[in-house]
Amino acid sequence: MKYLKRALPYVGALALIALLLRQIDPGDVTTLLTSANLGWLLIGCAWYVLTNLLRACRYGVLLNMPDFWAPLRMWPEMFALSFLNNVLPSRAGELSFPYFMARRHGIPVGESASVLVASRIFDYLAVACLYVIYTAWEFTNLDARSAQIAGGVALLLLLSTTLLAAAPWLLNTLLRLLNWILRRIGLSDAAQQWVQKAGQQAVVTFARIRNWRTYGLTFGWSLLIWLATFAWFGALLNAIGLPQRYPLVVVGATFASLAKA
Repeated sequence: MKYLKRALPYVGALALIALLLRQIDPGDVTTLLTSANLGWLLIGCAWYVLTNLLRACRYGVLLNMPDFWAPLRMWPEMFALSFLNNVLPSRAGELSFPYFMARRHGIPVGESASVLVASRIFDYLAVACLYVIYTAWEFTNLDARSAQIAGGVALLLLLSTTLLAAAPWLLNTLLRLLNWILRRIGLSDAAQQWVQKAGQQAVVTFARIRNWRTYGLTFGWSLLIWLATFAWFGALLNAIGLPQRYPLVVVGATFASLAKA
């Protein structure tokens, strides 16, 4: 049984790779890679690595890690989270973060799950802000409907800000509703206690991070993360012979990022 537990992660990884390769024509991948500009490809990879380092730094702020080097220990989790989110359906890769944080760093599931949710809200804030800024910058080069779209993104900004302000109250309400549902379906006492404990951890964590300093630092890191993300998008477009100016990469990639979310 001990050896089976050790082998399961590797078996799962191989099964996932096999599933992915079934959806991809190896010939297309080979052609794409062999024709790509190596210099731009390396630049894109460097931006991608930096993006994950910035994400680790943001989680260091949200998890209140006093050690300056602590975020580096979370770097592998950032790559795993990014990879799994891009290959698993319905953003199921998000589930890997609480698991890895509990197993590798001893951080309770409720706490890591709540900072993950907070980071996603800040992602929407950062992407929406950058979209509005770069749309205004490139407005004369865009379709006339861009003004309407920018208004919708501005609404997303308002919604995200409201969610951050009301998060502790919303979590308390959802926790009470969830406990009522669990009692109605007759879930075991142990399971109810686990959910209650994780929920309380999430409520406490959101109450702790809801201050101007933490929110300001997290938003700053989020802007840097997405500036770097759009940079590696642009570098990879250059690598495959589809160069675009950076502002247009931001405007175009925003739709894919929000649709994926």
